[in-house]
Amino acid sequence: MKNVGFILYVSLLLLFPFAGKAATDPDWSCDIHAYQYDMSVYLSLQKDGVPVAGDWVVAAFCGEECRGIAELQTVKDASYYYIRVRSEEESGESISFKVYDRNAGKEQKTSGSLSFTHLEQVGYPSQPWILTLPTMVDPEDGLDGIDETTQEIVLTGTWTQEKIDQLAEKIHRGDESGNNALSTVDMSEVVLPDDVSLEDLFTDCSNLTSVILPDLSNLDQISPDVFEGTNPNCLVFVEDGQAIPETWREQVNVVVDGNIGQLVLVEEKPFHSPLPFYAEQAVYRRTFTDNRPEGSGTAAGWETICLPFATKTVKFEGKVLLPVRSLDETATGDFHIATLTDRGFELFSGNVGICMEANTPYVLNMISPDGVAIEGEVSFIATGGVRIAATQPYYIQVNARQSLTGVYGPVAPDKDIYVMNKAGDAFVECSLPVNPFEAYLQSQIASSSSIPFILYIPVSGVQLSKTVVSVEEGKSVELSAVVFPENATNKNLVWSSSDNTIATVSSFGEVRGIKAGTATISVRTEDGDFAAVCIVTVTGNGGNPDNPGGEDPDNPDGGDPDDPTANENVEMLVIQVYPTQVADYVHVGVLPAKSCLILFDFTGKQVKQVSSCEGDVDLFMGDQPSGFYLLHILAGEEQKKTVKLIKK
Repeated sequence: MKNVGFILYVSLLLLFPFAGKAATDPDWSCDIHAYQYDMSVYLSLQKDGVPVAGDWVVAAFCGEECRGIAELQTVKDASYYYIRVRSEEESGESISFKVYDRNAGKEQKTSGSLSFTHLEQVGYPSQPWILTLPTMVDPEDGLDGIDETTQEIVLTGTWTQEKIDQLAEKIHRGDESGNNALSTVDMSEVVLPDDVSLEDLFTDCSNLTSVILPDLSNLDQISPDVFEGTNPNCLVFVEDGQAIPETWREQVNVVVDGNIGQLVLVEEKPFHSPLPFYAEQAVYRRTFTDNRPEGSGTAAGWETICLPFATKTVKFEGKVLLPVRSLDETATGDFHIATLTDRGFELFSGNVGICMEANTPYVLNMISPDGVAIEGEVSFIATGGVRIAATQPYYIQVNARQSLTGVYGPVAPDKDIYVMNKAGDAFVECSLPVNPFEAYLQSQIASSSSIPFILYIPVSGVQLSKTVVSVEEGKSVELSAVVFPENATNKNLVWSSSDNTIATVSSFGEVRGIKAGTATISVRTEDGDFAAVCIVTVTGNGGNPDNPGGEDPDNPDGGDPDDPTANENVEMLVIQVYPTQVADYVHVGVLPAKSCLILFDFTGKQVKQVSSCEGDVDLFMGDQPSGFYLLHILAGEEQKKTVKLIKK
């Protein structure tokens, strides 16, 4: 009996902590099967820039409806909260967060929200999204919790003018430096008596990014100088129908009931929005200076940029500037803009009409392909009901080697980050601070003092020196290939033969005849998989009686083989091909059995093939773009013919 009692006693001791903890947890629950869509969020808790330790529960909410719950996870050296946020809408819902401190047994308000997007991932285990725990201030409890390190404040209770003045003194600290850390003030739950004017409350707060104001309709008088000298990028959220001084709109960005006529952002000043809102027009202004070495083209002068809206128009001195979309011989545009991809930095070629996507880090160079540089203030503009999402601390693009991170607040130099240097031709380690609306690079592999900036130029095509050639058994002939454009980053080629028993080809284009017959030598680009072909005829040791000199049967008289007026380059077969200037169909006839038609575009890429044809054949070209084409005709088992066509 004593043993039974002891077992019950130990069992109660073991169960008591779990029962007690469960009893104190808030009543948060989420039925994951009730929602169709989800997104992933990796987050960490911070207060005044310092990670928060303790036993916390974090939950995602849409309004008062719980959409996901998480506890702290630690994997290797990384600690984070991972939440699968649920929704019945594919995108657009505003997600806020609540946290519960199990040690203190109370809920703590947070500052930060996200816009739901199905399958999106916010943050990484190594770089989680930061959810801030603000300083809670009630005038009845005193203002001792506010000091020079306080970054975010949530005010509650009733605030008299005397308490407002005390708060202003705390914010400005009574000296010239002020509170350089203060970023966000939430007054949405504050009650203000009618004699409060908010005089000088936020003046000269150079790093203040957002203020959420309460109902001001009962105030007798509101000071016009509340935001004098404040960060011009600051967002001030007010309720609809509030009568506010016009000077506020000259000093800061005033958002009324979630809407603003024009959002104006300037360089090097911090920006943060705790809430999503809409702008009829959004503008960001940056001044560019010519720091490019003479004749450098796009080798230098690069800067980083990240904006909270999708830029549609770029203007300089009233002129609309166009981004460069390609870097081949016909490159056009006024400035270069590139983003990080799996292949490195590539020119951005995203949605039509969009120069830059929202919340995406880029590198840009205000110089045209012909070397004309932009010097002065440039405006990046978005129009037409622009949605500005609640901002995150950073926006990351990653490939296997590097990550590019955009920020809207300053970042101090650090040994683990690389910043674009003054010359704009390399990212250098631990040398310069990162300004708001810029980006920094991190290496995923070995570190070094600098990472040269290299713009990746994709291959657009390849062309062989000959398309038809003859070679004797046991002898060789060399083919050369030209990759387009000339400055393509990856010019690696892969050579192959359709029949190695007839002709082989080396890795540098040397073709060797093995036995009499016909084979096709192909060359493909490693980048883009563009191809060009040459039809090789291998003759016996006695040579070709019809071609004793070994000249190119495509061009026996030495003329230009690419002359579009030379409709038939080979006269070996009496085969009719017409018309050579094609609208829809080209007629080929009469073909012997086992013939094959292969159509190549001007880059040497095969675009169409008709195998095992015989007699009259109508080859459809109406689905091809205008330009020059080569039609290779393999008639029967050994004979060949090449015809140049022009597609209208």
